[in-house]
Amino acid sequence: MSHRSVQITRFLLALILFTGILTATSQAAKLTAEQRKELASIKRNLGKVATLIRQKKYDEAKTLTDEEEAKLDKLAADAMIPETDAVIVSTKRLIDARRTVLEKAMGGGGGTPGANKGISFESQIAPILNEKCSNCHGAQRASANLNLSTFADMRKGGRSGLLLVPGNPRASLMALKLIAPDNQRMPKNAPALEQNQIELIAKWIQEGARFDGEKETDPIGASAKAKKNPVKVEMATGDEKVSFMKDVAPWMLDFCMRCHSGNNPASGFSVVTFEDILRGGDTGEVIVPGKPDDSRLWQLVGLQDPIKMPQGQALLKRKNANDLKTWIEEGAKFDGKNAKGNLREMVPTEDELRMAELANLSPEKFADMRRDSLEPIWKRALNNEKPELLETDDFIFYGNVSTDRLKQISGWAETQADGLRKLFNEKQKPLWRGKLAVYVMKDRFGYSEFNQTIEDRRVDPATT
Repeated sequence: MSHRSVQITRFLLALILFTGILTATSQAAKLTAEQRKELASIKRNLGKVATLIRQKKYDEAKTLTDEEEAKLDKLAADAMIPETDAVIVSTKRLIDARRTVLEKAMGGGGGTPGANKGISFESQIAPILNEKCSNCHGAQRASANLNLSTFADMRKGGRSGLLLVPGNPRASLMALKLIAPDNQRMPKNAPALEQNQIELIAKWIQEGARFDGEKETDPIGASAKAKKNPVKVEMATGDEKVSFMKDVAPWMLDFCMRCHSGNNPASGFSVVTFEDILRGGDTGEVIVPGKPDDSRLWQLVGLQDPIKMPQGQALLKRKNANDLKTWIEEGAKFDGKNAKGNLREMVPTEDELRMAELANLSPEKFADMRRDSLEPIWKRALNNEKPELLETDDFIFYGNVSTDRLKQISGWAETQADGLRKLFNEKQKPLWRGKLAVYVMKDRFGYSEFNQTIEDRRVDPATT
């Protein structure tokens, strides 16, 4: 076998093994005996939560639920089990069920029904976190893997561990970091919190670190802000020409989120939640349902000459502006699930939309799409080189070598694919959905041109 043939074989083997490893990742995530015991212990303790609720020991029940969820998250991370795994999903459902029962028993807040609930997280603690902490520990920039944008994220903690030990501020990382010495103190590279703010947070933890908002997955402080400045959300009927979630929210988040989010959004206008958008900014509401010409946002985006928004960025497409105007004319209605929820978490990105589109393709359609993409990609790099095509059960080979050479390479590749099937006990054909496309170049020049044009990278001179 020639040196070039050996290189091609090694390349194919590495590529196939890499893909095979990705395919088998979920099968490799097996719990050890010790981890199975830990999981069983978590489920037993969640059973104790129900008993505590019946005994009206609500604070103890919440603390135990928080602790067991933290243990489950750590177990999943240590065992490399994805959140979609059936074991994790079923246990999370059990936790959610316990929380639902607990919240109903507590009357929707933290503490015994009718009792003084003490310090409010939403109206007293959340504003401090939004002002002092969210720049570094928000959804856009979660330093040290710590995200403080929702209470659910807070409970997960970060790289240094869990933030809260309800009832014990001296053992809670959140309180300790506020009084730590020198560069260990938070907020980092900023003035320390005022003494009364530190004491308020410590007392809130001492009282059980109770959450008194509507949903733990809402942005922190959302319910207090809604009570202070309520807005009326009209739900879509389904007969509208323009959908907020599909036609308006995606570009609004892409263009506006950078300036209009966080603890100090530009002009006081935030696009983090749908209610934030309706609530407006420092000058009042920016959306007047049914009246685009009276709506400040439409004036900035569609009427002024030159267009004022978005600042310092490419202008919106005309369709985006027209969709905004039509959406306001139709009443600025909401067609999502939660008007108080973080829109970025509810609105898929372009990549996520593309992934969903590909996931819905049948294997046959996926293969057709792959075949259709071969020639345009090839022509971008090597337009003057006429390619040959050879297709097998698992592969589509496309390149400027002879048919005999493609057959030789396909033989090597199919041998490796059969080996992978035996190794992973995989029966399906083709091994890859839509088959695996392999471009083959006859010389280094073609390989270099392809890499530079298609992959935007240079080939290392040492590569043979």
